[in-house]
Amino acid sequence: MTDLRLSDAERAEAAQVLADHHVAGRLDVEEHEERLARVWAARYAADLRPVFDDLPAPHPVAIGGSLERRAGDGVDWNAPRHDVVRRRPPGQVARRTWTVGLGVVLLTVFGLTAVGEVGAVLVLLPLAVVFAFLFARRMS
Repeated sequence: MTDLRLSDAERAEAAQVLADHHVAGRLDVEEHEERLARVWAARYAADLRPVFDDLPAPHPVAIGGSLERRAGDGVDWNAPRHDVVRRRPPGQVARRTWTVGLGVVLLTVFGLTAVGEVGAVLVLLPLAVVFAFLFARRMS
């Protein structure tokens, strides 16, 4: 029976497993790059097997491996990844955006009226609102 073709997701998983072995110190940079090129060039699971033959578990699921942690390995393969982007909840972003935006607008209005430039408030207020919300969005 012939192997089925690999999907991009299976290649990505194999690349991640290979990166974990590199982080664990089993592969140097050159060897990691060489094996990584072979992973992305692989069309079948049989093409992946030689890449992982001399490495301990975990192996990619595509070649019958398991991503579970091996006892005594010293690496927690199931630990949260450090490269995951942590995003704020939408409500927190919106609240911060409104707070910063309103603060900038109020400071602009109070500053211009204190100087005696009441007419400038009408001209600069729309610009202050736009820039305040753009700034607040960028800070969130």
